[in-house]
Amino acid sequence: MRDVFMKLPTVKLSAGLVTVLLFPLFVYLGFWQLDRANEKKLSETNAATRKSQKTIFLKDLTPSPEAIAAIRYRTLQVTGTFLNKQTFLLDNQILKTNKHTAVGYQVITPFQPIGSHRLILVNRGWVPLGKNRETLPVIPPVHRPITLSGMINQPSNGLSLMPRQESIAPEYPKRIQVVDYAKLATELKQDIYPFLLTLKPGDPSGFQMMPLFFKLSVERHIAYAVQWFMMSLAVLIYYGVVRCRSVR
Repeated sequence: MRDVFMKLPTVKLSAGLVTVLLFPLFVYLGFWQLDRANEKKLSETNAATRKSQKTIFLKDLTPSPEAIAAIRYRTLQVTGTFLNKQTFLLDNQILKTNKHTAVGYQVITPFQPIGSHRLILVNRGWVPLGKNRETLPVIPPVHRPITLSGMINQPSNGLSLMPRQESIAPEYPKRIQVVDYAKLATELKQDIYPFLLTLKPGDPSGFQMMPLFFKLSVERHIAYAVQWFMMSLAVLIYYGVVRCRSVR
């Protein structure tokens, strides 16, 4: 009875459709994960190289995305004043340590450099969520002019204001989901440089700094790629079994 079932045209047709649909999809996802692994490896290599290069200053900056991308991970030193009353809280930031995992925000405060009409968005580090989402954390202000030294970085998702009601409330700090420089410039009514200045650990104006890269990120992408390729192989084996039994 089982052999008769395997010879049915509908069974062979279903196996063929499954193979045509899933095999290329799984192969594509496997190569996509390999590309992601290569991107992460290149980013980690660039970060290690550029972090060791000499410090740059505001006069060295060209405010274009292409120019900033070429100096990503370099150390920038700049003097100016925080705009404490216009702080943003980057939402859904997970801090992982050896002991626990916690949800919170990254504190993004605009910084007005001396001698520049553009603002710099400063990533001051991570703070915990607190008791609930309705009560936002209190961010201590830094009133005096200060010299900052931090890493130039560009979030991959860009900061844009959240579409929910809480994101457009007039009060600060404002909760945001991603970084959209154009929208933040409109919100702040002032031009901004297209990067985040991430403070170094231990900076007195900062908080707990999150790791630049998650450990084993490259290895994890490779593992995912192997899984997708194994699934594509399983689809081929399934189709081969159906075909072999159908011709008996």
